[in-house]
Amino acid sequence: MTKYRFVLLTVAALVVLAAAAGAVADAADGPKLVVPEKIKDMGVVAQGEVLEVEFALINEGDETLEIKAVRPTCGCTVADFDREIAPGKTGYVKAKLETRDFSGPISKSILIMTNDPQDPTMTVVIKTEVHPYVEVLPRPLVRFNAVLHEPMNQKVTVVAGSEDKDFKVIGVKSSVPFLVASVRPLPSDALIAGKSPQQYEVSLSMTDDAPVGPVNAVLEIETNHPKAKTVPIKVLEWCVLFCT
Repeated sequence: MTKYRFVLLTVAALVVLAAAAGAVADAADGPKLVVPEKIKDMGVVAQGEVLEVEFALINEGDETLEIKAVRPTCGCTVADFDREIAPGKTGYVKAKLETRDFSGPISKSILIMTNDPQDPTMTVVIKTEVHPYVEVLPRPLVRFNAVLHEPMNQKVTVVAGSEDKDFKVIGVKSSVPFLVASVRPLPSDALIAGKSPQQYEVSLSMTDDAPVGPVNAVLEIETNHPKAKTVPIKVLEWCVLFCT
């Protein structure tokens, strides 16, 4: 009787091992996505730069890998990707990251959806630290309400992001003709404390022919900084006609 039980237990164990081996073999069949570098660290970049990043996708399976969809997070766009990758071949996801509206360390992810039976979704990440080589203080956005034919003036300060003694603001361009700006270097007694001493005051005003209603404009601050030749400032205005 004991020998009979031993035989039954042995047969059962062999069946379990065979089933497990079959499951492993089945898992090995089909496409298999492998991403050698899931995180791309781009280091320190200048605010306003557009990063172009490629992620290599390797198909280590024995069937064609299909890329069903690629979904980036906010601020990141996918320029192109390979829809199919043959066994043993490498494809790519090409992405762009616009840094104009970011500052400091940022991390943006991209979700890749495939027909890999074991891992149908894969997330890759772009990391970088956005450095404002030129700062606009208090912020690169100006809001004001203006009464037509009444003087209205707003000011911002443009500061070199580091101790760049040769930094200069060399001009200002407006996207609309009725928004004008002037620039002057700040004297030592008007400098913002804790910042580089290379500081410029930009004064904004509207001409008498400004239209009545909302205004969305952009000022481009032109500098001699090699990595921040233009610095955008958004201007939001509401011009009203005052009647007595």
